[in-house]
Amino acid sequence: MAAACERAAQAQALADLAEGLAGEFSLRPLLERVLRSAVALLGCSDGSISLVDHSSGTYRKEADVGVACQSGRSFPLVEGLTGEVVRAGGPVVVDDYRQVRGGHLHPADRARLHAAVGVPVRWGPAVLGAVVVFSADPARRFRPADVELLSLFARHAAIAITNARLHAVAAERGWAEAAARERERSARQVQERLSRQLATLLVHLERAAGDGGADGGADGGADGGADGGADGPREALGAAAAVARSALAIARSAGAQPDDLPEGLTLHDAVAAEVAWARTAAGLDGRLVVAGQVRAPDAEVAGHLLRATRCAVVRAVARSRAAVLRVGLVHGAEGVVLLVEDDGSGEAGDDGLARVVARTRALGGAAELTTTPGWGTTLRVQLPYRLAGEHRPARTGVLVVDGRPAVRSGLAALIGQGGPAVRVLGDVGRAGDVPDAVRLLRPDVVVLGDRLADAAPAQVVAALLEQDPRAAVVLVEEPAGAAVPVAGLRGRVSAEATGPELVQAVVRAADAPSAAAAPAGGDGRAPTPRELEVLHLLERGCSDRRIAEELVISRKTVEKHVGALLRKHGVHSRAALVAQRSRLLLPG
Repeated sequence: MAAACERAAQAQALADLAEGLAGEFSLRPLLERVLRSAVALLGCSDGSISLVDHSSGTYRKEADVGVACQSGRSFPLVEGLTGEVVRAGGPVVVDDYRQVRGGHLHPADRARLHAAVGVPVRWGPAVLGAVVVFSADPARRFRPADVELLSLFARHAAIAITNARLHAVAAERGWAEAAARERERSARQVQERLSRQLATLLVHLERAAGDGGADGGADGGADGGADGGADGPREALGAAAAVARSALAIARSAGAQPDDLPEGLTLHDAVAAEVAWARTAAGLDGRLVVAGQVRAPDAEVAGHLLRATRCAVVRAVARSRAAVLRVGLVHGAEGVVLLVEDDGSGEAGDDGLARVVARTRALGGAAELTTTPGWGTTLRVQLPYRLAGEHRPARTGVLVVDGRPAVRSGLAALIGQGGPAVRVLGDVGRAGDVPDAVRLLRPDVVVLGDRLADAAPAQVVAALLEQDPRAAVVLVEEPAGAAVPVAGLRGRVSAEATGPELVQAVVRAADAPSAAAAPAGGDGRAPTPRELEVLHLLERGCSDRRIAEELVISRKTVEKHVGALLRKHGVHSRAALVAQRSRLLLPG
């Protein structure tokens, strides 16, 4: 009876493991899951899985349970129990780990662990690695049945390793194909823009030539007529020069790698090259000033500062009609400040600089963009030399959902403008496909359009929160008409939002706490869905009367919900409530 129960438990554990491995493609979590199941079923608490690199004659610890963590370290194949398993090409059992040549257990673990068993992880004839389990019981001896059971888990490990590697290759190939398509699209776009600019340039030059010919044929008319004839060529040549400068800027932007510091160059050298280009290519009075004790920032920080410089310089050349450009790099004790100023037109609405500001804040820095019509533009970017762990460019994965293919493509393109901070994992057009897409792609944020044929946005959000209460959803809604209350959203943006505004909403939603979480400082209770709807309208500045109209409830009911929100958030006024929510939802 006991043997039958043990076999049933083993079968159930293997079935649970197989189910748990489905849909998981990250190697380390897969191996840790296999190892924990194997160790538990053998009645032990310590083990490891290593992968073999036959070309270098080493093996690498990929997963540890119980024993002191050595994941990521590599050892020669002539050492350790894994080395013995690989050399034997089959299982190895030792009654005392001290018998193992060149064992790598920590001294504290070596003193408490005794018997050990290791089996190879095979895929066909090839040995991919080894699974090793240790016993802390001095009397324990591993039997052939234990070896057979551990070998079953090793087969699961082999499948997991192979699937993860195949998925990695497929993903890399998919990204390479997507990158190639994007390069082709960008090249076509740049070619079209340059063609239009050059055609316009040709028109202006032909106009100047025609006006000059007419003036030359005149036989000395009045002064006013002569001056009028000269103004035509000068005006046309001035327009041609402006078009030429714009074409130069387009070519400069197209050839650049905005997030990479060129190999062998310091940040100072790369920024100086941008200023020199503005002087030689566009004739600007450009100057670079470096202050403070120069220190080399992280590659991510240097790349972003170079991108910010390039965007500001291209704007000064192409759009601002600037004559003077000043760039400063100020090195302080904790970080570096980039200042870029021009004396151009000071026009607002530059998406490139807005993206720089959004990206800087996402990295944990501070940024300020000032445009003064008739006076010029100033960009100030401040970043630490080293990015904190939470601000390192771990990319925010996004799933786009909308029933209109063109809208999905447009949203994906706008989100893609956010640089390496965000990436679109995929898009779906039906509400029924959203749960499976979220399960497979595991996005950090779902960007949801308001046009789906098979469900309303509120139904999609409710289903997502039921599947995962931590789901982050940003609703993109049409600007016309009243906003439809949708409980559980992390953000709402207008369909008329710019790329930077959409990216900011995505980053803010990824960083924000769950809307269902109880607010800190309150009475510990989470807001109800109706209270969240009232709160959203309060944040938009709506009056009680407007909220009552929007939600089709009485003003007295609105006041009751507001009172509950104040108690749950631990504040005494509506202004304090909105301010607290702003601090919660805005990245620091």
